[in-house]
Amino acid sequence: MNPWHLRKGLRAIIILLIKTHPAAFRVLLGDYVPPSANEICDMLGALCDDADPEVRVDCGSNVLPDAIKLIETAEKFNSYINAAGGWPHINKIVREWARHYASTWDMIIDHAVWVEYGTSRTDTAQLMQLEHKHGISRVTIWRRLKEFPGMLSNAIIAQPPNGKVHDIERQKESA
Repeated sequence: MNPWHLRKGLRAIIILLIKTHPAAFRVLLGDYVPPSANEICDMLGALCDDADPEVRVDCGSNVLPDAIKLIETAEKFNSYINAAGGWPHINKIVREWARHYASTWDMIIDHAVWVEYGTSRTDTAQLMQLEHKHGISRVTIWRRLKEFPGMLSNAIIAQPPNGKVHDIERQKESA
């Protein structure tokens, strides 16, 4: 798996978690157990039709966004996690990212708590509250929300796990 493919897959995983997992940010921070194989399948099913995660839906591959197609099984999901250095590495980088970009992180968490993530029809009053609280425009809020998964996946890939040289192809061969 090359770094560009890994970046795209990690971005898709972050989006999948945020859109479907009730404790997505706690999972990313390492405060909550990562999803099991069954939960991953439920999350993928929920993404297909915005159904409740407990309702499994066969939505067909043409309904999923291109990036999500990369992780259409729990096995693929976990292969990206492992190639990125595993959950402990991801959790460490997410915590570092949250500290380094504290104001953006706070805005993203507030949005996740008070406004449904990724929706195009949000409550204007809620967005106005976020604008006032964080001192940024609605356009900036949407831009940061859109950029967040890619920025986070870049940081996860850029930082070698355990401070060692990270050779993705060699790691894959030794597994």
